[in-house]
Amino acid sequence: MSSASSAFDPDQFLATPINEKGSTEYINVPPGTWPAQGTKVDLEDGSTDGKPWKKVNFHWEITGVPEVTIKTGRETNPVRETFFLELDENGRLDTSDGKNVKLNKFREEHGLVGQSLNGFVGKGGRVVVEHNMSKKDSKVYANVKASMRL
Repeated sequence: MSSASSAFDPDQFLATPINEKGSTEYINVPPGTWPAQGTKVDLEDGSTDGKPWKKVNFHWEITGVPEVTIKTGRETNPVRETFFLELDENGRLDTSDGKNVKLNKFREEHGLVGQSLNGFVGKGGRVVVEHNMSKKDSKVYANVKASMRL
């Protein structure tokens, strides 16, 4: 345990005023291809213009890459790869011809055919990070455009 961690006093921390404003925006992972580790899989749902959607997010962590660490100021840098889902009438993944092609390519690339998507956690790979502007808030986010196994 570092001396900063061992010197941490939770009561003092909560009682001490914080006068500095501090940063309110993340510094994005720079565009490029980086080694990464799969850390989590989750699902989201919502609707756009009244049309419901579901998507699966594969969370990657870029760690120990000096170029990324220097740019972001963080040793650990999360990014995610997202796929919108096409479901069949029973609410299951539609595996018929022409459906979920990008997700199926991802599953094949990362050895997930015949496994649950949770098998992604702990897998190593390389991620291609790009920056995209959100239509919702006009902020720029780093997203994974593609990934491949190591």
